[in-house]
Amino acid sequence: MEPESLQLLFESAKNGNKDAQDRIYLSYFNPVFRYIFIRLRNQQDAEDLAQAVFLKFYQSLPRFSYQKDPLAYFFTIARNTVIDHIRKKKTEPLDYVENIPATPPVSPQTRHDIVLLLNMLDEKHRDILILKFINGYRTEEIAQILQTSVDNVRQMQCRALKELRNHYEK
Repeated sequence: MEPESLQLLFESAKNGNKDAQDRIYLSYFNPVFRYIFIRLRNQQDAEDLAQAVFLKFYQSLPRFSYQKDPLAYFFTIARNTVIDHIRKKKTEPLDYVENIPATPPVSPQTRHDIVLLLNMLDEKHRDILILKFINGYRTEEIAQILQTSVDNVRQMQCRALKELRNHYEK
């Protein structure tokens, strides 16, 4: 969707247009859900928290000012919601994951191995790899989402991949 039409959509939603709010939900739910699911590895919790992200968004809508990429705003809410959830629940990672939403067909064993390797990384590195390789964002978009510089994202991505490779080789 063009930035101008996105801005109009968000302005319309801000003015109470339910159709615009529904379109925003349908457009952004999957990437938000996927991000949360990868972090929590629990479908029910991911669905609940994705709903909570949109509830928080709708509550903040009167204060919302359109950005270049509204997805950065959604990911910020999602990241904070996941952190709050983990703090409250103190969940342990699952031993086996059956359904990582993925575009290319991936075997259950491969999904399991990917999740295990991602769990070995620290939170920032894991976030960058999830945003880059699972959600398909460009480096510039990741920098905006994480509110850091493009060079910092590239450096952290390089370190994360190197760390991932080291864990894989063990």
